Amino acid sequence: MTTRAVSELSDSELVAQFRNSAIERSKFRGLAKDNRIYEGEMAPAYEALAARGSNSLRTLLALVDDPNLDVRLDAAILVYDLDPQRCRGALRAVLKEKWLRPLATVLLLQKDPAFAAEFNRLAKAQDYDALERMIDGFAEATLSTSGGSDSHEQ
Repeated sequence: MTTRAVSELSDSELVAQFRNSAIERSKFRGLAKDNRIYEGEMAPAYEALAARGSNSLRTLLALVDDPNLDVRLDAAILVYDLDPQRCRGALRAVLKEKWLRPLATVLLLQKDPAFAAEFNRLAKAQDYDALERMIDGFAEATLSTSGGSDSHEQ
């Protein structure tokens, strides 16, 4: 984290800190350092923006369209309630990535009632092939309509 106190950083500096931390965190997904980066850098940036009010918090929405997939994912999770449609699209695009598919699926089950209803219907019918096609379909539909990128570039 920066040597300056979070309260001294501008909104744009906090967004940049969040983005840089999300990129760094992606190198350690599933490891203890993943959580340390989130708790020590990303959460304080998010909390500082939230404490300043909705206009400040909305600055994180720009990261939902970031070229880096991990940044889009982390931002969409935290600001989902500010713009559900936009964040839903970002999470659906993450479904294309097999290594992030479980996380994106869980988040969509929690946040997207239409996705959850269809998922539950297919799961009850034990139609696992249809479940996989559904998830693939959500990812492909999102990418074809948004022109989305699955880049991991910095």
